[in-house]
Amino acid sequence: MNLLKVSSAARRGPATTGSAALPALGGDGSGARNRDLRLLRVTPANWPQIQEWAAEEYFNMGRGDDAIVAHTDPDAFFAGFIGERHASAVSVVNWDENFAFAGMLLVDPALRGIGLGWDTFNAAIGHAGDRAVAVDAPMKLEDCLQQLGFVTAWRIIRWAGRIPPARKADPHVVPVVEEHHGQLAAWDAACFPADRPGFATGFATAPERRALVYSDATGRIRGYGVLRAVGGAMRIGPLYAQESYHAAAIFDGLCDLARQADAVTVTVDVPEPNVAACAVAETRGLSYDSDAVRMSRSGAAGPPRKIDLTRLYGLSLLGLG
Repeated sequence: MNLLKVSSAARRGPATTGSAALPALGGDGSGARNRDLRLLRVTPANWPQIQEWAAEEYFNMGRGDDAIVAHTDPDAFFAGFIGERHASAVSVVNWDENFAFAGMLLVDPALRGIGLGWDTFNAAIGHAGDRAVAVDAPMKLEDCLQQLGFVTAWRIIRWAGRIPPARKADPHVVPVVEEHHGQLAAWDAACFPADRPGFATGFATAPERRALVYSDATGRIRGYGVLRAVGGAMRIGPLYAQESYHAAAIFDGLCDLARQADAVTVTVDVPEPNVAACAVAETRGLSYDSDAVRMSRSGAAGPPRKIDLTRLYGLSLLGLG
């Protein structure tokens, strides 16, 4: 098993251009308070504990999400140990040669306040190499991440509530079929800072999830969305759309599927700058549940690629991209 040990090099993090390297710790290791921390690649035995911590911090994933991510980066998930105790977890997903996403920084509640979270983050961030890195962080960590070279981009709002009453179905909203796969990848690339065609199609078509597209008369997709179970609720995401009425029609169709599955509640993670996206959630009876902040730092090739926020109505994976 590939094992990482907290070392001076790991603590300094990869070289970057523009912003300061991560993290700002002493080269002799004096900046780390948990020198016996060992970082291991996550195994199936670690996941129950990670999922329990993640649910408490709103980073909980849907069934099978980790396996889909692992197809792109098999080494993306880390578990931190002090002795034999599973003490922390973090993910660093290398989505392509220029962009990585760090997230799901989790610490055993009984071990918080001793710097374990930052030591875990700093030991794992080297996995990103010299890529640009983004994070979805709790608001309480925004100042700390800014000190480490991350720049705030926008706030994320999780909308949640009971599945709304049925509305008239739009005939343009249909299930995803193989002919749509190329267009799914193009939509995802417009709304995410890396090209990940395998992820886009895999995330939409994997077991235990449903996906719908808004297809016009020519067969061109005007948006799509995915529904999956996460914890005790159904989550919609990604939700991409050309116009707000496309997003609303897809949202309604996914809620119909959730209702058919006897689900009660639904959530969606929305970028706050997309006012139309927030309006779709609010008009469907959802309300504020929690929030996070998207932040990023530059890599050797510069900052992360810009995305089209006007078409991003719901994130795929809070904390993972």
